[in-house]
Amino acid sequence: MNLISTVETAKTSDAMQDKFGFDLSHLMTGVKHFDLENSEEMAKFAQLIQMQQRTEMQKILEQITPPKEDVNAMIVEAINLGKPQIKADDTMTFEYFL
Repeated sequence: MNLISTVETAKTSDAMQDKFGFDLSHLMTGVKHFDLENSEEMAKFAQLIQMQQRTEMQKILEQITPPKEDVNAMIVEAINLGKPQIKADDTMTFEYFL
């Protein structure tokens, strides 16, 4: 896993060099020089990004969550199946086959 991370970091650094004319080592030098790790502005920006990510995740969750009516219908159908039977091979089955 560490090797993959190293390769991806090198690829990112090379792409930055090609596109912007500086690589990750230059970027980190700038971060240290301008003390961006302790910058109040950067902290606010990071919070904004985190809020956006949470909002996006919430939207995705809402899209993939079935409606309550469907969940209730599935529960009723499951109850209607009755108690499962345990077969000789320790698997469970119901009295019908799909």
